[in-house]
This record gives sequence, structure tokens and C-alpha cells, in this order.
Amino acid sequence: CALSAGQLWVEILKHAKKHFNFPECLWENIYWII
Repeated sequence: CALSAGQLWVEILKHAKKHFNFPECLWENIYWII
């Protein structure tokens, strides 16, 4: 299946978040940029 660029980034970030414990505020900023 084809993912849009935004959906792909969300999946990458979800995966990364499992491995790197970034503060939630940082993740919110990343989501806003996207």
C-alpha cells in the first residue's frame, strides 16, 4: 500500500519513539512541523 509523505513520517516517528525517549514537548513540536 502507498503511504502519503505525512503518513510515512508519522510511522517513522512512532517507530523512533519506541527506541528513543524524547520529551513529549519535543514530539509535539515535530508533529507541528509536519
